[in-house]
Amino acid sequence: MTALGAPATVFGPALFQLPNLRDAAHPLANGQFFLPLTTPFVYAPNSRNLVVEYRVLGNSLGGVAFNYRLDRADFYSPVNLGAAGCAHSGGATPVLNASPVRIGASLSLTGTQGPANSFALVVVNVGGRLVPPYALDALFPGIAPTCRGQLAPGALATLGVGTTTAGNFNSSYAVPNSTALNDLWLSRQAVLLDAFAPGGAVTSNGVEVQVGIRPRSSILAAQGVPTTTTGTLNANYAPVALFRWL
Repeated sequence: MTALGAPATVFGPALFQLPNLRDAAHPLANGQFFLPLTTPFVYAPNSRNLVVEYRVLGNSLGGVAFNYRLDRADFYSPVNLGAAGCAHSGGATPVLNASPVRIGASLSLTGTQGPANSFALVVVNVGGRLVPPYALDALFPGIAPTCRGQLAPGALATLGVGTTTAGNFNSSYAVPNSTALNDLWLSRQAVLLDAFAPGGAVTSNGVEVQVGIRPRSSILAAQGVPTTTTGTLNANYAPVALFRWL
């Protein structure tokens, strides 16, 4: 392990004996084990990074395939559902859901239990979260009082989609590959036309998604003799490792 900047070795090179990670009779505490550094390392995000190199030179099974695996980190994108919408003339309540999403990927929207063969307008609030439900009769005179809005006015966009004979719909849109959008909240709610419902429309629940980003790290791996000088580079690949100060 080396702290970049003014390079300094903070462990080894040395041998470290891994514990038995698969011993059900003696599980690891919290599923973790720690490798103590011989030289303290203080993280400085703008000038010092920690490079971790794993070399597997052999094992107690005669050098057969090494089966220890490091969990791989991925983007974090929480999805939260708001309060339920209101029932349409067929008796069902439309449900809107969304997939987790990262920058540079597409967010998928899924609607179920809506009016059959109808039109749905998905309203998207860019940068805003869901708000407590509020009345919509000023926008849709006569709409049922149980049909309530859950988006804050602001940077709104709309997507128009048609529902199937089962009242379902799907839609998606791309999130630009810009780091400035990391942690941005996108909230949305569907308004569905229903000629037989009060006010001619019903609403789904609201749903909010926070845009994630792949880990800003890479892994360089090589198999062969320890003196191998080239390997395979995998960008945005982050083994899960926990560092703590003792």
